[in-house]
Amino acid sequence: MAREMRPMAMSGPNETRMSNGHGGHLYTQTNEIKNCIIHYQWSANGSLTEVERCLTGGAGSGEFKPISGQESAPNAFEGAGSVILTPDRRFLFATNGGDNSVSSLRVGEDGRLTLLDVRPTGNPVEGRSGTAKSLAYAPASGTLFVLHSFGPDHLRLMSVDAEGKLAGRPERYTVNTHDKPNRVSTMVVVSPNEKLVFVGTTFDEPIVSTGLYPDGSPILWVQRGGGAFHSIASNAPDPDGLAVFPLRPRHSQVLRRGRRLSVLHRLPARSAGYLRHRICRRRRMRDGHHRGRRQGQHRPARQDRHERRRAD
Repeated sequence: MAREMRPMAMSGPNETRMSNGHGGHLYTQTNEIKNCIIHYQWSANGSLTEVERCLTGGAGSGEFKPISGQESAPNAFEGAGSVILTPDRRFLFATNGGDNSVSSLRVGEDGRLTLLDVRPTGNPVEGRSGTAKSLAYAPASGTLFVLHSFGPDHLRLMSVDAEGKLAGRPERYTVNTHDKPNRVSTMVVVSPNEKLVFVGTTFDEPIVSTGLYPDGSPILWVQRGGGAFHSIASNAPDPDGLAVFPLRPRHSQVLRRGRRLSVLHRLPARSAGYLRHRICRRRRMRDGHHRGRRQGQHRPARQDRHERRRAD
């Protein structure tokens, strides 16, 4: 759901706009098989009036719930941030969870929508439905981050040009770890300074594989290989449910592979000192190497090293 509100003063481009009694526009998606955006007029007294419905050109999952595999269930599409507005209020972006695509729409002066473009996220649809569910936008580079519930390629990138057209990009990133290879992600957010991307996770294993209780609630405690029961809910007990990706400098907005800050939280407490030891050791080795070079020392040539090993 996205809101466009017109306050008397705006304190920042990424903050929620309070209406200050002036009303505005509100947008939400239906997640129907023929997905569409519902546009409401939000009056000063808080009442909502439907203005229009605009087809996204993509498909929702309908009543089918992808993360659990249920044919019909409440909150079938759990998409936090599935409809967002650019800070300048020119464009609206929406996920289409059924076919893993993203729609771009122009927002008119009166708040009405015009479909501009629909592009696949790059992740194939496996089974009944896709899982594209959350969006975040970095205006400095025109980069749109598209999050999927299922991996391994949870996060995909798109470029947005000045006219709101979308272009897929090859980058792909995961929130999986070596011991949690099937995590379920839920929401992506870009920091206000556009230096970090945050991805939240819901489950360490998909509930479509662990099963449901008769009342439809997920089975969260499971047993593997005859071992002890453990929870598949993120952050229970491991505090690693939030993955943080640093962005490269010069506004390239390409995520650094293998440098998720959340990895530090997944290590044992004693590993923090070990990491500091390794960093200091590498610095000493580097500084010693440079000092040796300045003093005229040099590494022997490859042929010399080979002859020395053969002589030994």
